Amino acid sequence: ISHMLDNVVNRYQDAYGKIQSIINGTGFVPGAGLNNNLNNLGTQSGAQSQTDMSNTAAPNYKPGTSVGNINTGAIVSKPNSDKNSAIETEIKKEPNTTNRPIAEIKLSASSLSLIEGNSAALSVTIRPTDAANQTLKWTSGNVSVASVTNGTVKALTPGSAVITCTATDGSGKSASCKITVSKKPEPPKPAAPPKPADSQGNGVPEIGDRVRYNSGIYYETSYGKGKWGSRNRGEYLYITNINWGAPNPIHISTGSSLHNGDRGWLTQGQISGYASGTRGITNPFELARIDEQGKELRIKRGSSRYDMFQYGDGVVPAGLTDNLFTLAENKNALMASVNRTPHEGMDLSISNHYDSLLTVNGNVDKDALPPLKELLKLSYDNTVKNLVKDAGLMGMKLKR
Repeated sequence: ISHMLDNVVNRYQDAYGKIQSIINGTGFVPGAGLNNNLNNLGTQSGAQSQTDMSNTAAPNYKPGTSVGNINTGAIVSKPNSDKNSAIETEIKKEPNTTNRPIAEIKLSASSLSLIEGNSAALSVTIRPTDAANQTLKWTSGNVSVASVTNGTVKALTPGSAVITCTATDGSGKSASCKITVSKKPEPPKPAAPPKPADSQGNGVPEIGDRVRYNSGIYYETSYGKGKWGSRNRGEYLYITNINWGAPNPIHISTGSSLHNGDRGWLTQGQISGYASGTRGITNPFELARIDEQGKELRIKRGSSRYDMFQYGDGVVPAGLTDNLFTLAENKNALMASVNRTPHEGMDLSISNHYDSLLTVNGNVDKDALPPLKELLKLSYDNTVKNLVKDAGLMGMKLKR
């Protein structure tokens, strides 16, 4: 019996050693209980545990006790002997290091949450690392929710799917990852264009200003790309977008808001003003260029009694404001009224031009000079008198 027990102990030692060799060499993955026993063999508690489990309580036999009905044939019977021999033969075999199958597959994640349209990559760890055939097969349990190609998972539609990675060497090893796909969030609604502020008239182009598209062409983009055109040239349009820093920073439309009769992008220089003048702006606010053909006189009207002035501004009296337009519109008739012949019967015609020299047609002798001198004095006095009178009617005062 003692000899038999010694052989059993030796067989256990050989078996544990062989199992440990298989684990180290081939990537064999033992069960949790066996793995725990193997890991604890080198500790005191582990050795004591193995000793305790190896001890078997035997009957308390006393000298002289007669024991019968013991079947000792089962230990050495032919069938059991063959099985023991087969086990010993299998244990003694050297591990196959030339064609090792895959013993374990691990994925970098057991579950993933994705938004539809996004992708994620799953990495794989194979044991043993020198397995002969490491080709893997990737499959999706729900191809309408998620697809997979060489470990790259793409989320398609909201739902769930299981991605499986399977060995193709016949070992049957596999690993899976659960994919949860959520709906793609709705894109934020574009901010409504700012309401036109009461900024027109401050000299700065701003969204909402009504301007006159006077010259050149506009483009599809502020950088001069895409389609171009020139519709509504010479008409009043609205500034509906601004991109300062671009070659064509101002966007114009026939409507007062973006995407309402859009035309395109142009430069600030293409917005014209009133080179020919105007008696009054017909719109509450309007942005236009000034000084297009030299310095222009701007006339301000409004209900407010206060206004902001800048350096160089001037104020035209109320009476003169309207008279300026009247004089300008009737300049030909006004000049004709001051062209006259002083004395009938004289072979002398004098035209008094305020914008040129005195023109004399005919012969002038010494006898004609005194009357001419007197005539010029009378003409000068009369002209000054009338100018002073007209200036006074227009609100101007003579400074002496």
